[in-house]
Amino acid sequence: MSTDYIFRSYSSGDEDKISELLTLVFGGWPHIDSDMSPIEYWKWKYLENPIHKSYVTVGLDGEKIISCHHVMVQKLKIMDSIILGGAATDFAVHPAYRGQGISVKTSNPNMIMRQKDDILFTYFITRNPILIKKFSNPKNLNVRQRFPKEIINLTRISDIDLHFKNMPIDNQGIIKPGVKTLKALNRLLNAPEYHEGLEIHQIESFGEDINNFLEEITTGHSYMIIRSADYLNWRYAYPGIGEYRKYIIKERDRIIGYSVLRINRYNPEYPIGYIVELVTENGREDAAVCLVAKAVEYFDKNNVNIVNYLTVKGHPSIKALARYGFLNSRVKINLYTTREQGIKLDELANVNPSRTYFSWGDIDALPVRMN
Repeated sequence: MSTDYIFRSYSSGDEDKISELLTLVFGGWPHIDSDMSPIEYWKWKYLENPIHKSYVTVGLDGEKIISCHHVMVQKLKIMDSIILGGAATDFAVHPAYRGQGISVKTSNPNMIMRQKDDILFTYFITRNPILIKKFSNPKNLNVRQRFPKEIINLTRISDIDLHFKNMPIDNQGIIKPGVKTLKALNRLLNAPEYHEGLEIHQIESFGEDINNFLEEITTGHSYMIIRSADYLNWRYAYPGIGEYRKYIIKERDRIIGYSVLRINRYNPEYPIGYIVELVTENGREDAAVCLVAKAVEYFDKNNVNIVNYLTVKGHPSIKALARYGFLNSRVKINLYTTREQGIKLDELANVNPSRTYFSWGDIDALPVRMN
């Protein structure tokens, strides 16, 4: 094994070896069912982004790719600023090369490229205890900071015994009665309602007519990845990407919300459901309730036992989900961002949760295990 490594940006043809490395490091990649091969999925994710080119760097030992770092660029609104930033994703180092500072050497050229284009802000979610401990050190606060709003995952489990059979955890005897009691109480106190004047339509792709709604929604938020019809169709309607169930909700022919659903069948014996997106006009709990009802109907029809929804703690959409038995899963979501001069991310701490939007769609990960 040589120590004369090369670290450079992606070149056409690298995707074969990158996907092999990701498959090795993560025990299969991507962890989502689709009609694409891993290489095709990688090309969609990093070469077809309609917002901006992705930043990909690799480390090589000879001709062998031993590390990779990706930043998928998005347009974001943070307080009163519109910026290009990115989700740091698919960061991997070959197991045989760890402990040599490879990760830093791989990420540095990525950062240099983004500095030239003034795209510095990044965010990512991690469960790595070493990284969490590192970022919790006050000496590192100038490099990484925890997102100023708490992100929570709401979960609806139809059969708790079936769930623990497929995903066993400790303290089941304590958790089971509490979950069953809370679910029963939620359904008793928050029975579904029918809302006249609202129409839900399943769509295959997003039309240009949704852009006006998305622009209004962005204006009303202090933090949100900016969406457009082109962006949503790339994310959720690209050929071969797999089935994302998409709905829009209208009132008198005017779009007031939409949702995106996905059943991740990567583990066919225990598929996991996701409300990937749920967006409505501010104050329209009635629209949110209708979209959640449609989601529950879809997942129940497909015998999906567990459904997840990612949001900001205190967000008004939680009320709509609680009507259908969604509870805080208590899974710790460790969302970190870079600190960049001129970006007033800290001010989000004092912003009403209704003005902050974060979803599973913002990180392009639908985990096959919810520990």
